[in-house]
Amino acid sequence: MFVECFGKDKGDSRGSMEIRKISNILRQLDNWSVYDGNKSGKIRFGKDYGVQIAYVRDESLEDLI
Repeated sequence: MFVECFGKDKGDSRGSMEIRKISNILRQLDNWSVYDGNKSGKIRFGKDYGVQIAYVRDESLEDLI
């Protein structure tokens, strides 16, 4: 999100307060949660972004209808 949505440089994201703010917002949103497929909540997002904390949207079929 830091790079794609806000047009920031990938190199600026390490330890940034903005990254922590984005993460806190995502954790507070209803229907969004940290990926639970492993203990760390991280998955690889290709060679450009590497391993990142992943957030997934919790949707049931009833929500889609």
